[in-house]
Amino acid sequence: MIDNKNYKVAISIIFVIIYYFIIYAYVACTPSINFKVVSFLSVGSILLIVSQLIYNRVKITSIFYIFILTYIIFVFGRFFSLVLSDLLSLPLYVDNLESLFSLSFMVNYKPEYNEIIKIVLLTNGFIIFLFVGFLFSNDIYKNDNKVIDNSDIFNINILKWVFYILFLFSLFKVFKMIWLTYQQGYMALYSLQGTGNFSIGTVHILFMVVFGLVTYKKGEYKSFLILFIIYSLLCGLTGARGGLVTGLLTSIYVYSKHNKVDVLKLFIMLIGVVLFMTLIFTLSSRAETATINNHSVIEKIIDFLYVQGNTLSIIGYSISGKVSYPPQAIYQAFLPLAFRIYCLFHSNVEFYTANISAVTAYTANSVQYLAGYGLGSSIVSETFNIFAKTITASLFISFLLGFFMGSAESKSKADIIYWAALLSVIPNILFLSRSGYNDIFPALIYAILFLFIIRFLFSLRNFIKRE
Repeated sequence: MIDNKNYKVAISIIFVIIYYFIIYAYVACTPSINFKVVSFLSVGSILLIVSQLIYNRVKITSIFYIFILTYIIFVFGRFFSLVLSDLLSLPLYVDNLESLFSLSFMVNYKPEYNEIIKIVLLTNGFIIFLFVGFLFSNDIYKNDNKVIDNSDIFNINILKWVFYILFLFSLFKVFKMIWLTYQQGYMALYSLQGTGNFSIGTVHILFMVVFGLVTYKKGEYKSFLILFIIYSLLCGLTGARGGLVTGLLTSIYVYSKHNKVDVLKLFIMLIGVVLFMTLIFTLSSRAETATINNHSVIEKIIDFLYVQGNTLSIIGYSISGKVSYPPQAIYQAFLPLAFRIYCLFHSNVEFYTANISAVTAYTANSVQYLAGYGLGSSIVSETFNIFAKTITASLFISFLLGFFMGSAESKSKADIIYWAALLSVIPNILFLSRSGYNDIFPALIYAILFLFIIRFLFSLRNFIKRE
């Protein structure tokens, strides 16, 4: 007899794969695809995935739901902006296919028709097969996971003071950045970009690890969560909306671990996040190019989605073949300090080859890059460029990432070490739509190393006390 849950999973996977082939058939067989149809089909991908998550009764505060929100904002922002504008009879930002996928910031990139087809298939396929991998993670549907109560290894009374110290240190750093932004503008935050100083923030990773340890049990988690929310809001005041949105979404994730969050409560939380982000966007120097002063709240949200959705065109530029990624940039995507080690054995290594996003920005416009500007990156384009540069290989890797995401989330519910490790990189995972492997794998390695050291120190302390 077929298990009902496995049956639901199979039905959902069949549905989303069929839908992907519908998109494939449209873009491959239509002589000239329409920019509105492409937008509606892409929005349809998200709606279908969400409906299947609901059908399979995946918890609404699951990491996958939250990741989808960031994917909507950063990758599918232009699609959603266009669809909402069309449905509400508002002026459209673009009126043709090329403009929808073009990039005008730092480089004038106008994709060819075949490149547009590749972008559509890659971006839709990535989120669809990520979802398939997530569903394939059997642990998501098993309720018999054994709870490993190893939390007693860690002394929370000690860790909470470590958290307070790290919080104050992080707070000092944020206030320093706010003051720097006030004095010199948003781009001052990236003034060290041209010096080759590409730190991934090991202190922040330690801060997140300790945050995970002190919020595993219900106890006093609220006080730590409130401090983390304050920290995230202050990050937003620097104009760095990535830290803001991922921090607030991480807060929702932590809150949902200890509290039942219904659809209405989650909707109110997410609307609050979007409205706060829109406010920061309106006040930010990067909103100067958007004519939003006299717009309604709905129009400002649509403007926000369109501008943030330029990641779609950045993905196109990155996979167009116009950028060549050297091996050291790819090594750094997976291993901490890989670039510095590479430089020890190779001479005349350019500083801008330290990571993939830096290579992309420097290739696009070296002058603006040295002035502090950047394009960022995306897990979508990096997957394509690193793994064989084919859509098929990208979708397979996407499937594996989804499987890993689901398995890690399931195990984190029953083990404090998994919870702390996952929470330490959740902001990075949620921002993968707008960043890349360099922000997840090196950080995860550091997090695991910190957890090992912390566990060893507490084990040693307990051993000495017994003696």
